[in-house]
Amino acid sequence: MRPKPSIVVAIAVVSVAPREARADVESWTWIEHRTRLLTENPRSNRLLLRVFYDLRFTGRHHGLGLAFTRLGPMFEALPWLVVAANYAAFTSSDASTRAPFWEQRVELEATATLRAGPLTLSHRHRGESRWRAVWQRWRYRLQFRASITPPRWRVGAFIWEEALFDLNLINGGGAQPGFLENRSGVGLSFSVAPELRIELGYALRARQPSPAWELDHIVHTSVAINLAR
Repeated sequence: MRPKPSIVVAIAVVSVAPREARADVESWTWIEHRTRLLTENPRSNRLLLRVFYDLRFTGRHHGLGLAFTRLGPMFEALPWLVVAANYAAFTSSDASTRAPFWEQRVELEATATLRAGPLTLSHRHRGESRWRAVWQRWRYRLQFRASITPPRWRVGAFIWEEALFDLNLINGGGAQPGFLENRSGVGLSFSVAPELRIELGYALRARQPSPAWELDHIVHTSVAINLAR
């Protein structure tokens, strides 16, 4: 069986990353809310509205490092395919100077999902147009996720892998267009109710903001509220 491209890339990152790469500890909290857009038709849940929040606390910021919001419609084009369009924005600051900045994004994504008994496999493609006050960039993200929940269990396990590719020049500090970030995670999911799921996990992020790679150890919490069921 051929290895997935993002896993091959992740292995390559580990093999070429300098041993003295800097590391940070972070805490990410995700909250996602989905609801029907066509409420007058209770049988239709193919068109949804998604609202997503992300708060990140980092060691290099000594507290809150990023506050993120995503908003947009999702459409179930096929039983196994969901497409979405998003507007996203976040505020953060430079870790060394504390100078604040904003970033805005327009995103298009497609997610294919395969379910086989207790196993669920998903494969997401996302294209992003990102802009700040002084630049505009294009980025492509490829994510794989596998989760398993035994029958009649409320607790399951998951793993995920995401590779991020910048498609145009990043900065003058040595980083070049191409593969500049990888995220790998593992954790447990808890079905609190049919419309509420909570996940706890760990993720390792490798990124290249400069010629040297940096590693981040992330404690990840996710709360998903789906009122479209």
